[in-house]
Amino acid sequence: MTLAVDLVFIAQVLVLAAILVWRRAQVGVGLAIWLGVLAVLAGQGYFLDFESMPPRLALAGLLPLVVGLLMLPTHGTRHFLAVTPPERLIYLQSFRILMEIILWALAVQGRAPKLVTFEGRNIDILIGLTAIPVGWMVIERRAWPAWVGSAWNVAGILILANVVVHAQLALPTPFRAFVTEPSTALLATFPYIWLVGFLVPFAFWLHAGSLVQLARRPRASAPAA
Repeated sequence: MTLAVDLVFIAQVLVLAAILVWRRAQVGVGLAIWLGVLAVLAGQGYFLDFESMPPRLALAGLLPLVVGLLMLPTHGTRHFLAVTPPERLIYLQSFRILMEIILWALAVQGRAPKLVTFEGRNIDILIGLTAIPVGWMVIERRAWPAWVGSAWNVAGILILANVVVHAQLALPTPFRAFVTEPSTALLATFPYIWLVGFLVPFAFWLHAGSLVQLARRPRASAPAA
């Protein structure tokens, strides 16, 4: 069962990466290199050094997050957001359902603390469960106003940030605030370094991109007299 959980996680990462880079060769090459570098470094135990400053594991998540946010105003990203149906960025957040199930399975196996699952202080699964209803009602049917989608995105960012903070404070570092057994050191190993270095920044980026799309959403025109 341990291997099965790991394989499901790897499959999820590869599927989401493929969706992200579909027909975008340059992004695909860059992402493949990044995921490969993370895998190699994690395999060598690079991220298990929790004493170094700045924290290596934190950098693994911050670097792709900053790069992704800096790309938002670029021509390529503006074009991507303009031609991508806005409901898709919201629907994609449903991947967090599977991710939360994986975290729960890791806790059951004794490889991750319950702190970072829906049995602890992680309510991120709510964003995954509401992604399709929000995308459908706000974008597809336009039954709900755009501000509902924006509020949902902001809530998703805050909930995800809450998970990140708790995971960071449960690492075996000098700043550890949650002494759990086990700790969240699993995140520094392969394949779960991809959660830190890809899935979390990806979720943040989806929220940011969706907020941009909703802000640009044209208002319904008044009927002709």
